[in-house]
Amino acid sequence: MKGNQNFSNKLVLKNNPLSELFLSGLLTIGLAVAGLAVTYSTLPRNFEFYCNRMAENNPSCEFREKELWLGIKQETFLEEINAAIVATLSGDNNDDKYFVQLKTPDDNFSIVGYDSEYQAQNIASDINKFINNKKQTSFQIEFSTQLQIGQLLLGLLFSSLGMVFLILIIFIPYYRRMTLDKSTNQIIIQQISLLKNKVIEHKLSEVIEVTKEEKIDKNKDNTTNYMLLMSGGERISLDLYNNSKYWKNELEMVETLAAFLKLTVTHRQIKM
Repeated sequence: MKGNQNFSNKLVLKNNPLSELFLSGLLTIGLAVAGLAVTYSTLPRNFEFYCNRMAENNPSCEFREKELWLGIKQETFLEEINAAIVATLSGDNNDDKYFVQLKTPDDNFSIVGYDSEYQAQNIASDINKFINNKKQTSFQIEFSTQLQIGQLLLGLLFSSLGMVFLILIIFIPYYRRMTLDKSTNQIIIQQISLLKNKVIEHKLSEVIEVTKEEKIDKNKDNTTNYMLLMSGGERISLDLYNNSKYWKNELEMVETLAAFLKLTVTHRQIKM
């Protein structure tokens, strides 16, 4: 006797609800987190750039990057800004990116990137005007990145898939139990979801066949399903009751069921 109840007059088949809930929940959380992360990364970021000049020296500047909900993400103090330039990062299919960079005695510091060279050149031009105007003692500019529509749609897609899986977890039964009882001549199928408990009953004597149905498509790929065929023509799928805790494989479960019913497994092959 295996883990399922398997007596002379009763046979119980059931799935493993914990593994199904765990995998479904993990996939749901993964998609939701990925969707939120991708969506958040595509939202425009705001930047503040302040400069002060002592006497006629090159200005010292403070650069702040602000996020929508987290506030200030990065704050950088730069001394002696010599010039602002636009650096081009070449991509595939003319998908270039243009970065506004500040030249300092030590290194070049990138402050923002755009798909449009015109936008990048405008910001660099405003900064250079201040640097070259020795009489101007302070300068402030605010700008933001572009909304990435493609990545935003990808993030929304991930989030939507996560929501679909959540709905499936709520409505689709995660626990299934089939009890075949010779003493009462009943097949009782219990399906439990997070919202309801559904019970379906059949007469055990109405089972006329245990079927292995193999569908073969044009590429010779096959799909195998196991089911009970009832006298009224109804089919009861057995695919959802295979539990690796109790059976080596699905075939062993089906053969045990057929032996319990004193039937043989009928093999049907369907070419698609």
